[in-house]
Amino acid sequence: MKLIRTVHYTVPYPGGEAPSGAFRIALLADLHNNIFPGLTEQIRREAPDIILIVGDMANKPLSWRKAGFGRAYALIKALAAEYPVYYAPGNHETEWKARPDSMGALYERYQKALERKGVIFLNNDSACVSGKGFSFRLSGLELSRALYERRPGSAHPFTEEDLEALLGPSDPSGYQILLSHTPVFFEAYRRWGADLVLSGHLHGGMIRFPGIGGLIGAGFSLFPEYDRGHFEEEEKHMIVTAGLGTHTLPVRVLNPRELAIIDLEKE
Repeated sequence: MKLIRTVHYTVPYPGGEAPSGAFRIALLADLHNNIFPGLTEQIRREAPDIILIVGDMANKPLSWRKAGFGRAYALIKALAAEYPVYYAPGNHETEWKARPDSMGALYERYQKALERKGVIFLNNDSACVSGKGFSFRLSGLELSRALYERRPGSAHPFTEEDLEALLGPSDPSGYQILLSHTPVFFEAYRRWGADLVLSGHLHGGMIRFPGIGGLIGAGFSLFPEYDRGHFEEEEKHMIVTAGLGTHTLPVRVLNPRELAIIDLEKE
């Protein structure tokens, strides 16, 4: 049985004390249509207030296989029966949706079926969320394949202006959470105005070295800066989960699959 570890993070939320305690987020990413018996119960034991998904739960169609989504659909449907669920796409969902053949229409059915179960998709869209004395604007970023191929140090990096063109301005008057599948543009995210960024995509670097970190980054670059964990720059925070599954190359070395739990705690 493939085990999933639970990793807890605490992120400060501005404001006075909350009489009902922290606001708890369960962060899911990179399931890649794998199946993990007991995952729903593992999430339930953490008693989250909300489920946030940052993409690649299903698999895009490849030349040698059809899209994989049945297990992802079953998990998300079960969670939506118990919790509010918000879903921002990853590169697999975006590329699947963009297929010009019947596979593209299949993605539309996948999304609409989950929407009927109450899942809210944030494809370059935002929603206001509140509960337990907390309130925040939740925005979900959808990047094209071309944007996934950009790098922060390239001649044409992804900037906060690019992000604003996709999502509009951030909410300067309140707390802003950004769901973005890839963490590599953290500087643009925080400059845009994200107080907290939630990401995945890099699978923890796939192969990890003690004291060094993950080996494989986006586009098979080496030793990514944001592989997994809690990052903070200028009082802006980012949580990067190592994710749940694998695809194509099922490699994870010293890199457990993980369920990330984030507690927003009032300062």
